[in-house]
Amino acid sequence: TIDNDLPLPEGVPTFGFETARAFGTEEIENLMEDARTSNNRWYFTIAMGRTAGHLALGMGRSAGAALTIIPEEFQAEKISLQQVVDIITGSIVKRYLTGHNYGVAVIAEGIIEKIAPDDFKSLGEVVLDEHGHIRYSELDFGEILKQAVLAETKKFHINLSVVDKEIGYELRCATPIAYDIDYARSLGYEAVRFLMRGESGAMITIQENQAVPLFFEDIKDPETGKTMVRKVNIESVHYKIARGFMMRMEKEDLEDPGLANAYHMTQDEFKERYAYLFA
Repeated sequence: TIDNDLPLPEGVPTFGFETARAFGTEEIENLMEDARTSNNRWYFTIAMGRTAGHLALGMGRSAGAALTIIPEEFQAEKISLQQVVDIITGSIVKRYLTGHNYGVAVIAEGIIEKIAPDDFKSLGEVVLDEHGHIRYSELDFGEILKQAVLAETKKFHINLSVVDKEIGYELRCATPIAYDIDYARSLGYEAVRFLMRGESGAMITIQENQAVPLFFEDIKDPETGKTMVRKVNIESVHYKIARGFMMRMEKEDLEDPGLANAYHMTQDEFKERYAYLFA
């Protein structure tokens, strides 16, 4: 899977992930160049990946996107749509103050399921299933974010155009890079050896250059009966480095009078309005 969300040890990728990351990175780099040369343009890239943010973070980090948002960074079970809008707007305003009124924000698809359903229902543009649940696959999440952020930046007299784009399906069809060709061949070789020994019921992994079977019963979630999902470890060096390169509002920015002024607020108003982002 290109989502990299199987329960492998940290640092061991699923095959196909590195290929998807490489091609996705190139696509985002192209969007970044288009945004730069167009000026006043932002791209909101919705990166496929179900509930995990590995692909979004991998592409955003490698391409040097201004901002990447993944579901793992939110501790609450549900968040408001406004919280996502405020994070994106913070990135836009900070870049604007540095003279760069353009950029690319990568938003993981899994963010959709973190947002409170009532926030989408209030828009009046949702499709419900027979149980009254939102069909997330029918949501035009990029367009929803686009309109919400444009309405927000208009308050601060920042004029820009936003293009929303989904990245994902085309990555599943990309020709594998050398790493994945070799990786998949090794996994296949060891899988056949595993079967020839008369064993079964496991997923073959390569750990420290050794074939290690992970038996299905051991990687099954006892509550759902399905395979456990590996999430991004936001305490890892990998995530912290990625976060450090992003242009996004941080807690210390609440003390920045220049940023408060850009929002047309007093320092106290600014802190009161956005402190919740860091609670």
